[in-house]
Amino acid sequence: MRPKFKPILKPLMRNGDFLRVGMETNVYDLEDPDGQIERFLSSLDGTLTIDDIAAASGLSGEEVQGALETFNELGFLDDAAAPVGNLTERDLDRYRANLTYFTNYSTLEQSKLEYQQRLKDSTVAVLGLGGASLMAAGLAGLGVGKIIGLDCDRVELSNLNRQYIYREDDIGKLKTDAVAEHLRRLNRDLEVVTYNQKVTTAESLLDVIADADLVINGIDTPTMIASRWVNSACVHLEKPMLLGGVTNNRLLWQRFLPHSHGCYDCFLIHCLRLDPDAAMQLRALYGQVFESRNTAMSPHVALLSGFITSEVAKHLAGYAEPMLPSTTMEMDLVTMAMKQSDPFTRLENCPTCGAGKHERAGIEPVELEELIQVSQAEALQA
Repeated sequence: MRPKFKPILKPLMRNGDFLRVGMETNVYDLEDPDGQIERFLSSLDGTLTIDDIAAASGLSGEEVQGALETFNELGFLDDAAAPVGNLTERDLDRYRANLTYFTNYSTLEQSKLEYQQRLKDSTVAVLGLGGASLMAAGLAGLGVGKIIGLDCDRVELSNLNRQYIYREDDIGKLKTDAVAEHLRRLNRDLEVVTYNQKVTTAESLLDVIADADLVINGIDTPTMIASRWVNSACVHLEKPMLLGGVTNNRLLWQRFLPHSHGCYDCFLIHCLRLDPDAAMQLRALYGQVFESRNTAMSPHVALLSGFITSEVAKHLAGYAEPMLPSTTMEMDLVTMAMKQSDPFTRLENCPTCGAGKHERAGIEPVELEELIQVSQAEALQA
């Protein structure tokens, strides 16, 4: 072990007899009239072992160990001798800023390198390469090892106002081909697998997402049916799912953990129970393709992509808790105010993830009217 005082906590600031460590949210004022703490922390440059530190400071090994334990608990230290796993020198250079960020969460026991290693060992499926193509680029930048992309469309001029992974030279190309080309140019170490495929059933997604550690759903048409297909496939294979969208002046995104928490159909049933008008609205929207209603602009899509990609990073690397599952995050794009809904519960009689799924053959979602009937039965029981 070679303890290192985290560079993100520098510079140390002195105010009389007190030493201030840290900025922003985690700030500590330590009483240090003789400067011993300042000298001790400054000596932890990652080149010295505990014995070296004791010899240089004149402290006993026990005193050094006690000081290190205290500063480690405060989040001041990480281990410069932590093993790099199968991260290459190229990885360490490429993801230098990632690793610096991860020192916010590292300790002497928990290496920042392990967080990056987890990303490298992960596979993410991005279903729909419209606005979600920006998420694919974000994942490539993060260092996710493998990205699976699916779409059936070609790049159009009207895509370029917000899907700026594409270029004018890409117009007319299959989105899967264009995304694969750009991702490989962005990160040559990335494994990219694409499916030029139109999704028409949940069954058609099983092979696509089989190897994924997490699924991002960016398929928005036909309205709601597409999300229900993805949901059913994710529930069947027990794959975590994130989805989101832009609706006029709002961003919405959700995280689902099948079986341990409510699924997307649980969410729809929950909405139907709470809102008397929900059934009317769902019937009007269900299965529609609204070409002329797309209000997504580049800053809004970029914001949504950033939020969802950040949740993916937390989920895969484990450096912080992701958003609560079975909740909806919402941002008002005019005021920039954000709010999070209360979590909805997994429903025992959900036809997709509850006991009801065992009463039917196959994995395809039930018809909307059956879902409405389930919500009405739930309301009566409540």
